Amino acid sequence: DREDCHYWIHGTNGIYTVGSAYRKLTQTKMHHNKKGGMEEASTSWSNQSHGLWTYLWKLKVKHKVKIFLWKCLSQALPVRHLIASRTKQGDPICRGSEESETIEHVLLHCSYASQVWRLAPIQWDVTLDQQSCFNRWWTMVTAAKARREGNDHLSLTANILWLLWKSRNAREFNAKQRQPWKTVQKAHEEW
Repeated sequence: DREDCHYWIHGTNGIYTVGSAYRKLTQTKMHHNKKGGMEEASTSWSNQSHGLWTYLWKLKVKHKVKIFLWKCLSQALPVRHLIASRTKQGDPICRGSEESETIEHVLLHCSYASQVWRLAPIQWDVTLDQQSCFNRWWTMVTAAKARREGNDHLSLTANILWLLWKSRNAREFNAKQRQPWKTVQKAHEEW
């Protein structure tokens, strides 16, 4: 004796959500995988990195910083090298040096970034050999979450990376140069 209505049977309250649809698809694909050999559902990075993605989204930083880090890890940050390689237009060289402007260059290697990291209250000297690939570097850095103050160190690191990117954009588009110590100070304040 009830009027017909729309009801999503895979949700907890009958209302469709993207999350409930994703859970249903994941369960279905895993079920098929056990029976028929279909692949598991996965994200834009390998299943081995699932913990890294989970940790990234739980990091205690602003959402825009999480999105920024996701872009870095997904090679989606619009640095000169990536833009030039994808569009076959523009100059891939950093304006401040003779090197290719990659994500690693902007955030870890360029002279400005190096000055900021020297002034930062947190040092990642153990990861120096991983600095040729941002994904490997970030994976090594996130291993610090096991430390007593590891989550705080990672949140501060995320904010420093974010402000290095913002400083790069201020130089690139507004010809403004922030002093390295001010970048560290601002990152500390935002953290």
